[in-house]
Amino acid sequence: MKKIIKFVDSLKLNQKITLFVLVVLAIPITALESICFSFLQKDCIRSKVENIRINMAKSQSTIQKNVEMCNLSTQVFLNTRSVMDYVISLKKGEKLDTQNVLDFYKADIYNLEKIVNSNPYLYKMRMYVNADMDVEMMPILYKYSRLQNLEWGKGGEIVSGSWQFDYSDTVIPEPIQTPNQHIVSLVTKVNQ
Repeated sequence: MKKIIKFVDSLKLNQKITLFVLVVLAIPITALESICFSFLQKDCIRSKVENIRINMAKSQSTIQKNVEMCNLSTQVFLNTRSVMDYVISLKKGEKLDTQNVLDFYKADIYNLEKIVNSNPYLYKMRMYVNADMDVEMMPILYKYSRLQNLEWGKGGEIVSGSWQFDYSDTVIPEPIQTPNQHIVSLVTKVNQ
């Protein structure tokens, strides 16, 4: 402190006045600058938080729309009487002639496939039938044993209405198909 006083005493009068004016101006400018910076920082944070809220609301809306689309597609699938009749015939062990199988594929499987292809939010719709099937009707109708190829289908009981998150599509062996990552699926069990 003594050095500062000694330095100020050694200055000429015009230098002292200049130093005094600089000090008097520097204090409010520094205070004003820190207040403005604080307001800008708070405004920037508030703006980013608001953007995140808006993005989260949009994401939630999109997810809700996708969930509803999955539920509607499932209902269309389950309410297609000819599909259920075909599966019941397989479950009963009835042998279907080739023409009936081809007609079923051309009409019903083709129509269900059009539902999937017309909706960009759906990856696949699959039905795994726990019955003797001579022919799988890809990409819709599969043998139940194919569930063992999926991470969530191995072992345990499958819970109807459950969602399976972030898994790879490994129903078809990998050399035939490259597995898609990060799939979310709605699983619906049909007991008939």
